[in-house]
Amino acid sequence: MARAIKNTPTVNRELKGETVTRLQLQIEELQDQLAKAAVLNKGVGSDQVLLQQLNAVEAAYAELQEETVPVTLPRTGFFISKTEVPAFIPRDDMMDQILRWALIEAEEGGQRNFGMPMKIHQRFRDTMTWGFEIHQRFRDGSTWGFEVEIIKEGERQADLSVGFDDEMCIKSEWIGQDGSGMPTKEGKQEEVAGKHFEIWKTCDRKVDEDLRATIRAFCTGLVSALNKYYAFGSVFAEEV
Repeated sequence: MARAIKNTPTVNRELKGETVTRLQLQIEELQDQLAKAAVLNKGVGSDQVLLQQLNAVEAAYAELQEETVPVTLPRTGFFISKTEVPAFIPRDDMMDQILRWALIEAEEGGQRNFGMPMKIHQRFRDTMTWGFEIHQRFRDGSTWGFEVEIIKEGERQADLSVGFDDEMCIKSEWIGQDGSGMPTKEGKQEEVAGKHFEIWKTCDRKVDEDLRATIRAFCTGLVSALNKYYAFGSVFAEEV
């Protein structure tokens, strides 16, 4: 999910910017098709051809991003990872499920599942706190993320923040095609908040090998839960 981005000047920036936008649309369309295929197949598995196409488009997008797009880190702390969330995914349902997963797997079973006890602190859209920054752009009170307190022998070892950013993306009624066959957003469009799902370490405490292993295990479990949500609509779905 994490990717290092280089801010390197390019000679044909406008053309590459247009290509980046088209690739983003293509990725959204393929992710949508994969999600629908998973529902239609009732958990049998995602279409392998679609998955291969998605991997190829994401690789092309990543390569172009490395040449043209600088990263803006809007929060304080150590950035761990982020992934772009398709516009059609309902943010409230996704975060509610991820939060329930964290309460069960991390707060109730942190020692057993990830190597250290954990506490989960729910955060809302009007009170999101990341490090020392407070973002109050959104004030509808919906769950926008949570903080993870990692504990060892009664002492706090590290703090992680998990949640959406405050960037906007565009959701359209359907995906069409232009004259060259590239996907285009058509129909009624609306802005959707929370373009990316991010993980941050928001404290400056030193990390030893045991703590690093715990953070890695938690992030791996979180990614697995996200993948289940994308494929089956539930973070608790059993993989086939």
